[in-house]
Amino acid sequence: MKSNKTAVSRMRSLKWVVLILTGVTYLALTLYSDYFDSLKEVLTSHLNFDSTDYGIFQSAYSFPNVFLAMTIFGGIAVDKLGIRLSGSISVILTLFGALVASYATDSYFLNGGFLYHFLNSFLKNFSPALKLMSIGFFFVGLGLENANLIITKIIVRWFEGSEMALAISINISLARLGTAIAISLAPYFITIFGFSMGIWLGFWMVVIGVITFFIYVLIETRRVKKERALRLNQKEEVKVDTKPEEDETFRWRDVKKMLKNPSFIYITLLCLTFYSAFIPFLKYAPDLLHNKFHFSLTQSGLFTSALPIGTIIFGPLFALFVDYKGKAVSLMILGAILMILAYLFLGLTNFSPVVSFVCLGAAFSLVPAAMWPSVARISPLKTLGTAYGVIFFIQNFGLWLFSFLPGYILDVTNPGVTPKLIASGKAFYNYTWTILILLLLGVLGLIFALLLYRTNKKNKHGLNKPIEVQGS
Repeated sequence: MKSNKTAVSRMRSLKWVVLILTGVTYLALTLYSDYFDSLKEVLTSHLNFDSTDYGIFQSAYSFPNVFLAMTIFGGIAVDKLGIRLSGSISVILTLFGALVASYATDSYFLNGGFLYHFLNSFLKNFSPALKLMSIGFFFVGLGLENANLIITKIIVRWFEGSEMALAISINISLARLGTAIAISLAPYFITIFGFSMGIWLGFWMVVIGVITFFIYVLIETRRVKKERALRLNQKEEVKVDTKPEEDETFRWRDVKKMLKNPSFIYITLLCLTFYSAFIPFLKYAPDLLHNKFHFSLTQSGLFTSALPIGTIIFGPLFALFVDYKGKAVSLMILGAILMILAYLFLGLTNFSPVVSFVCLGAAFSLVPAAMWPSVARISPLKTLGTAYGVIFFIQNFGLWLFSFLPGYILDVTNPGVTPKLIASGKAFYNYTWTILILLLLGVLGLIFALLLYRTNKKNKHGLNKPIEVQGS
């Protein structure tokens, strides 16, 4: 009995190893999904892509999650099939998508290799490379978004009651680091190693991520066996991991109960409005700084990059506060208020953008650090995958919609302003109405955060209380 308990305790002490392994997986997969973000001109010169082509293959990433609701099905799958099986499927799908997309840029394919002539036999307005890259990014999006929710459930399982918010925040920070690496280094890889080889380097990063995930699977399998042995010796039920026979049984009525939980609904809506107001802003921020504050394009890019880099540093610090001091809902309210103030200054004044960007950086560090652990505290572990799946689906829909809506508003409210006039310094875009749309999302987010505060107090979910820190 003692030896079994000691073995299980030793397995649980590996939680930081698990966090590193799954974090590297998330970093590597995210790196590839963002690998082409700074390669638009490179793809134009090597593959003859225009802006529409570039948008088509990038948007293929979101298609399975927005229009086929695959994150919802993925969340249900992880709750029914277990973490190890569903996670393995997800990372393999991402690997397959990266292989296909990378092959589409390879000189062998471009010179008439396998599949080229078949893909060139239909939809001739679109190049074979564009079709194959779109297929690849479809599978990258399908695999990565589900891998994201599965890795989050893994972290909750291993860190439940012990630095859970910190662990989730570190995982998010590693994904942000993957994005930063992709955007900053991909052009250098292309310059040093050439076009095709530079793209394949991104693919090999995915391979590393898949390897680290399967190392985690080996650790998880050992842990399951040891906990199963302890359960047999004690002749009582203990929490094990991943499969229905090892965990509490998945029941559809639990999902219905979760979807009727007002706190879950308000967190989901807060996630929708907050991420829709922030992530698309990053795509337009450099242009806003150039047009309104007359920053150079280089200065605009560097200034904007400080936002995601800041979250890598401050996100885990706020997560530590949530773990040890609580106040998760209060931090969400504060984050929404800071976002509103930032967009008020950016949209309606000519104050230096430094104040607004500091507010936005603080908001994007505060809200995720408090929100994602809160989902785990109001949703049973047996339906946690489904909970994250629903939230990610709603989030992806908002990101898809608000990625192009601000640009449309910008064109409508600036008739006659063209890129040529802007380049010559004769005209500039007025971003007021575009920013006010994002401001409206911030106001809605604040309303949902306040409703969550009221519901949490009424139903006593304890979201404003610290997460109990237990010895591992």
